[in-house]
Amino acid sequence: MTVTPFSALNSSITLLKYFKTLKKVEKGPVSCIGEGTVFKGDIDTLQSLTVRGIVRGNIRAGSVIVSGHVTGNIEALDLLELTETANIYGDIYARQLRVLNGGMFNGSCCVSGTG
Repeated sequence: MTVTPFSALNSSITLLKYFKTLKKVEKGPVSCIGEGTVFKGDIDTLQSLTVRGIVRGNIRAGSVIVSGHVTGNIEALDLLELTETANIYGDIYARQLRVLNGGMFNGSCCVSGTG
């Protein structure tokens, strides 16, 4: 499957159409950026990702759970969950978004729904 980078998706309408073309999120092991870890660079996977540490870069994953800090854009092909301790500085794109009490982000948000 060809994956289109963030830079090629220039509008919310284009992003919504793009989400609808994806057949499914790959099932498999969950990757984790652990507490006390600082990751610098972009992450691109169709599998699930949990961020408990710090990521300085864009994230693109099947599902993303953030309980740490992210400085960069996040694109979740399925669910993006911000736990009580999540801090995101960047734009977020997801099919589904769950923000628990205390989770925060500073940026724009596009949620396309499950259709």
